[in-house]
Amino acid sequence: MIELKSIILPVYALWCFLLLFFLFRRGPGALWKGCAFLIFAFYGIYHYNELIQSYQAFVDQFNKTTVSMVIQIFRSFGSVLFLLWPVMLWVSYYASSDELSKTVIRWMVLLTLFFWVFYFLFEFYPPVDRSTVEGWLPDRFSMPSIPSPPTE
Repeated sequence: MIELKSIILPVYALWCFLLLFFLFRRGPGALWKGCAFLIFAFYGIYHYNELIQSYQAFVDQFNKTTVSMVIQIFRSFGSVLFLLWPVMLWVSYYASSDELSKTVIRWMVLLTLFFWVFYFLFEFYPPVDRSTVEGWLPDRFSMPSIPSPPTE
């Protein structure tokens, strides 16, 4: 099942990025933008300890945490698809246009096929060992120091 501790940081960062796009959109009113921000803030407060632990692990053990995040996001994608299919079928049924209905189902089929093909491919033919991939990344995440300009 989904292990929240290992995927909460990238999911929350993506949510923050998409929320910024939503807040700068002209269509929705201020009420809906405010509600979206309050829900984002509520989940940030509710999962504050997990977010801090995930960030600390990301900074301290960048390579192991990054590989673990990618693996857990890929594994949890199947669970998300399982929950998303009934919702998208409902959206497709109540869609205002036939084109939207076909587009929703087309994307869901493509996402599902993509997931299961790669799932079975990596399950039976793992491309590389996990420790090899971890070796490609730096051990610790840190910003490089910027040299001071020469003074003369």
